[in-house]
Amino acid sequence: MTVEFFDSDEEMQAALAANREAASAQVRPWQRAVKPGDFYVHYNAEYELFVFGEILDPVALCEPDEVEYLTKTYAQPHMADFRFARAHSPMCEEGELGDIHVLTIGAVISKDLFEQYRALDWPQDPAIVIPMYESHGRL
Repeated sequence: MTVEFFDSDEEMQAALAANREAASAQVRPWQRAVKPGDFYVHYNAEYELFVFGEILDPVALCEPDEVEYLTKTYAQPHMADFRFARAHSPMCEEGELGDIHVLTIGAVISKDLFEQYRALDWPQDPAIVIPMYESHGRL
């Protein structure tokens, strides 16, 4: 983990914008095309953890009084390569809601393969995870 310190909010916001732009420049077309209803595998190197998720429509899941806010939020240019998702792993078997940057998605997989991973209790052995998505997933 890297910790950065800033002298001002403006300096921090500029660094965040630069990092987002750098990440977005590396996004592949298939990653940018990820949409609600898609399932994915993501490898979190910091925690050495495979994460299995489903892209969700945040507006479809929100309370009526949140629709305008969420619609505006996800329409912002800086959110273009972020998706709302429910992510599963041994650390959070029931799933955790949050945003994922599409650059970190390693493979788009079918719902059937997602359910196979669930049945295996969110496996972490690369010898199991990778061959399964290489043979079934869409890279």
